[in-house]
Amino acid sequence: MVSETQAPNQKQTLTKILDGLPWQPKLNEHKDVKVQIQAAVAVPALDLVTLRIEKEDQGKIIRGLLHMLAGRSGGQEATRLRSQAMAARGLAWLCNIPEVPSTLLEGDAAEHRALATIAMVLSDVHDRGVLLEVVTLVGWLALSSHNHALLLGADTEILRVLGDLLGARMPALQKKVAWALCGLARGQNKSLILSEENQHRVVRNLLSMLASSDPESKAIAARCVGSLAKGNRSNSAVLMRTAGKGSSSLYVALKNCAQERAMAVKVEAA
Repeated sequence: MVSETQAPNQKQTLTKILDGLPWQPKLNEHKDVKVQIQAAVAVPALDLVTLRIEKEDQGKIIRGLLHMLAGRSGGQEATRLRSQAMAARGLAWLCNIPEVPSTLLEGDAAEHRALATIAMVLSDVHDRGVLLEVVTLVGWLALSSHNHALLLGADTEILRVLGDLLGARMPALQKKVAWALCGLARGQNKSLILSEENQHRVVRNLLSMLASSDPESKAIAARCVGSLAKGNRSNSAVLMRTAGKGSSSLYVALKNCAQERAMAVKVEAA
């Protein structure tokens, strides 16, 4: 139930978002980028359990956030990067609405090149704050359904960049990438993630995470290895054992993690 004070506040927040985001056809006539950022920041404040957002309004919000995510809001570099980060965060929050992932990847937003925009930002933007938010968006989209994970994986540039980011020097980004790869590790994506082009960097970076002193990094890396190996003989051979050459370094690292005191690491590495 929504209290009498909460309902008006939520509606006011929604109105603020719609007023501030650049969803109108004439995108060059929109308000200052700082107003857009304020609107995007307000999106995760929406109570999606109690507030029903009409489909038309959902479309407006998605269009505005995609415009910002693509870096078209202008402003100085620092402002533009914040705009992109907050747009990605807002889109990730909207993925809690069941129909939004389909809208982004299959429906009305397809004409706005949502998938291409995500791939472009991952490839061209090097700001870790933006990348963290975009990788989070990719993870939630992948987890929303098997088909959505396959749609994302069909863009091999996304998988290539994630393989690189798995070796980022920012532990929070590393862990978020490993989490996203767990969501993407479905069907043919498993082989694509460990394709000949990606295999070396992914294995190297997972091995580095398993050797870290951070239990959370070890646990999510072990989960990622399990997700990639499960049900895929080729990946199992690459990750767990090198055929005819004994145990791989990754397999040994997992066995060592299984002896850790931290229960989360032991469970994931078992």
